Amino acid sequence: MSTSSDATPPQRNCAECSKPYDANPLASIFGYDNSTYCEKCYKNLTKCAFCTVRTKENDLNGFDGKHYCDDCYGAMSKCGHCDAHLHRRRSRYYEWCEDTVCEHCARDGTAYECENCGSYVSIAEYCDNEMEAWIEQSFCYPCYERRSESTHISDYLDAYSINTPLLEHYRTNPYAETGKAPTSKAAEWKKLTNHFNDFYYWAREEGFEHNLSYLRKGALGYGDWGWHNSSAKVTVKVCDDIERFIIRLLKSKYLVKHKIHGQVQPFAELFASVMVFQITNKDYEGERSVMWRYPYYTSDKERANKEGIVLYRGSDKELSTYVDYVDRKKLKQIILNRKFPDGSALIKKLNRVIVRNSEYVWGEFGSFSNNWSEYMTNAGSARCGVSIGFDAGVHSKVVAWNGEIGSCQSEEYKEGLGFNHISMSVNPHLYLLFYHPVHKEQIIGRSVVRFWYPRSSTTGKISKRKLFIMPSRLYLSDFTHMKFQFYAEMFKVLSEWAPLIAQKFGMDNEPVLAAYTRTRHDSQSVWDYLVKANDDKLKLSNRITRPRIASEWYHPIWNSLPSGGEGYWAYYPDEYQQSELATSKESRVNDFVVRETMRSDIRVIKVIK
Repeated sequence: MSTSSDATPPQRNCAECSKPYDANPLASIFGYDNSTYCEKCYKNLTKCAFCTVRTKENDLNGFDGKHYCDDCYGAMSKCGHCDAHLHRRRSRYYEWCEDTVCEHCARDGTAYECENCGSYVSIAEYCDNEMEAWIEQSFCYPCYERRSESTHISDYLDAYSINTPLLEHYRTNPYAETGKAPTSKAAEWKKLTNHFNDFYYWAREEGFEHNLSYLRKGALGYGDWGWHNSSAKVTVKVCDDIERFIIRLLKSKYLVKHKIHGQVQPFAELFASVMVFQITNKDYEGERSVMWRYPYYTSDKERANKEGIVLYRGSDKELSTYVDYVDRKKLKQIILNRKFPDGSALIKKLNRVIVRNSEYVWGEFGSFSNNWSEYMTNAGSARCGVSIGFDAGVHSKVVAWNGEIGSCQSEEYKEGLGFNHISMSVNPHLYLLFYHPVHKEQIIGRSVVRFWYPRSSTTGKISKRKLFIMPSRLYLSDFTHMKFQFYAEMFKVLSEWAPLIAQKFGMDNEPVLAAYTRTRHDSQSVWDYLVKANDDKLKLSNRITRPRIASEWYHPIWNSLPSGGEGYWAYYPDEYQQSELATSKESRVNDFVVRETMRSDIRVIKVIK
């Protein structure tokens, strides 16, 4: 009697080729739509693009270039962001703004920016937490959790019973004692309180402790407002465009390739004083190369005669020439002055050569045509107003401007990085502001100028024998492509003003202008921008110093900050400044005092008069 394993496997006919095949389960049986197929025919069937079940192609359904079985086709949809196909019963997806969004796009895509810190809340977060309070109020969850939490200054004290020499210059509520106030004091107080109430209404409602006051300060010290007004000369963009245009003309392969003596490259001849050619002649002593300016340049002829170098003048021998070097600094000066070193007019000479070669020039470099027209008719530089100082109304204007350019010291970051921007009303720092060259009242640049003094490593006391004046990172809304020039001009204006403030402070020694070498958010530090400026009027120190320095102690406004680590007790530390906190001997303004400290690499900057 035979066993089951010895039984003959049942035979079936393939639904496609009709040939019999072994239907034993161990011999690979395939089926679809209640039909059975041999292995060969089943592999020839088309796969569903989602579930991969094989099906006759005629039984598949087309969807956006792909084919699906009946079961999958009825559930297919498409991501509104990346066009990926989704199975509504088997894929994870989100419904967002009348779109179906795949899981990947929902986690990478942004629903909104947090009102407080500016971080992105993803579409997935929004959909998963819809109707939650933090979503309804447009916060990220961490900011929502801590917005009603605060940390108090008394938990972070570094010292006790400190007196600030600035005390006499603070002003508090002029109505506090009699209910009346002089007109000038009332106006100043109103400017401060209006800005404070508009910006910090939420913090007052939630009980953040504060003592509202302001420090009268300005360009000539403490006790009164005031500004030092000057100007800065900066190159307008057209000069940079013309520099690129001229260099392109000088390096044109068409005009400098294999020329015979007596045939000149007209633009190279015109700018011979700022460039160097590499001249090679294969017949000249074994392919010897000579570093030389253009042969027609007078001083080169004299040098050639003196050194016995033959220039092959008048011969028909070809020279292989190319531009080896262009002194861009000298070229830029020629463009700015609109004159050659000999005093002749740049526009007149260059335009004459351009006209003679106009077909080639504008055929090859037509994109510079408008730049050249603009340069011929407009000034190559502009004068921007510059002011150093502070007054009762300027802070609110600067904060509004901060918001326009995306600075963190603005409304957008009011519960985090920008919470304590109001400290500019009470600290000893000043603003340095650039104004538009045409729209004179329009701010286009802002830096914060700090006064630093050497600080004892043992007692912590500062020495008034030496004063460091250091501007922070410069924010610009216009002329951003020339930021390095603005940094150079900023130090020139500071140098002009520094002796005045030193005299007001009663100092015998000249203040030290210095540049920070670190920065938190910009790609380059103050020092980096000055190096890039390459300004003849600035003498940049090669020596790095690392002094222990501190500001004066001053009274803060806020005694509480939002917890979470994004707020600062002092003004925002763009260059990693730190702060120390202490109790105050005198409580008329506040029970606490703050000062900024620093120990970091800096570079001394001198301005050549």
